[in-house]
Amino acid sequence: MKRLILVLVAACSHGSNEPASAEPAVPAADPAPCADVADNTAKLMAKKSDQLKAVLVKHCTEDKWSIALRKCGLLAKSEDELGPCHKEFVGTQFESLKNDLDALETTTVHDVPPPAAPTTPPAANPMPK
Repeated sequence: MKRLILVLVAACSHGSNEPASAEPAVPAADPAPCADVADNTAKLMAKKSDQLKAVLVKHCTEDKWSIALRKCGLLAKSEDELGPCHKEFVGTQFESLKNDLDALETTTVHDVPPPAAPTTPPAANPMPK
């Protein structure tokens, strides 16, 4: 019996000399990447500016928006469907985003030059010199 156990142990110990795989596990694909959320949200808001998209991506990334919030913004088909997404914000995420969006709106409005004043030629002098 002792001999059988030794044979089994010896057989099991002659496994592969290859080291265990050191490859890291591949993380699951992000179901709602911030860039895609920003693109869809900007499109639905009818404001396709790169500045708006940059603000959305920044907050999505830095404020660590939840998957539920990102999916809500990504899957919305109209601006009205973005409304329910508000409940997915936590803490100060919404206030922080709103502050930057308000600042962006103010900057955008001020960056647009006023319309040019109408130019009319000076009236001819009716008096000869």
